[in-house]
Amino acid sequence: MSTGQMENIRENIRQSQRGKTGTSGLKVPVSARSMATSLSARPLSRSRGFTLIELISVIVILGILSATALPKFFNLGRDARVATLKAMSGAMQTASVLLHAQCLVQTGCTAKTQFSNLTINGVTRKVVYGYPNERPESQYWAISDFIETSSEFTQPQYSESINIASYSLTNAPDPANCKVTYRDLETDRSSSGGGAVGTGVPEIAVVDSGC
Repeated sequence: MSTGQMENIRENIRQSQRGKTGTSGLKVPVSARSMATSLSARPLSRSRGFTLIELISVIVILGILSATALPKFFNLGRDARVATLKAMSGAMQTASVLLHAQCLVQTGCTAKTQFSNLTINGVTRKVVYGYPNERPESQYWAISDFIETSSEFTQPQYSESINIASYSLTNAPDPANCKVTYRDLETDRSSSGGGAVGTGVPEIAVVDSGC
């Protein structure tokens, strides 16, 4: 065999080996090739934001919640103010009943008389059928002498023509119509000799239309 033929045979062997091992001369494992194929076939994950429809849906839901929750919140405020008025009304009822009971047991105080003297802690003043007067006066025991008003209430407003004292809430939307009124039922002192004598039991009312 000639030298040229030997060279051709060696060349053929080298080429066949290159075909089996690849151009680099290194064998590529089957597992590595399959992994590379699977990675190339897998789509890339992308970060996704909110769509316009989703944003609109959230805005609509928030609007519905605010429309239903806000009225309930304001109603809670009104309920709290009405509860404060009722507490004040209860304090007035308690004070007037206790004073009347003291008049009934004290010698010299007559609950059936329009004006009668009642002594408390050494101080003697008049009561109206055994109950407190609507306003503080030197000769009368007044309802304000027996109740404690907080800063939530305005200074009492008096209407002498109908013997009423009004205690309004300062934080109400309409304080003039968010109040407790106390009325003693004595003779109308604004008229000269006129006016009917009442039963004596004070009228205590809650006005909450402006709360």
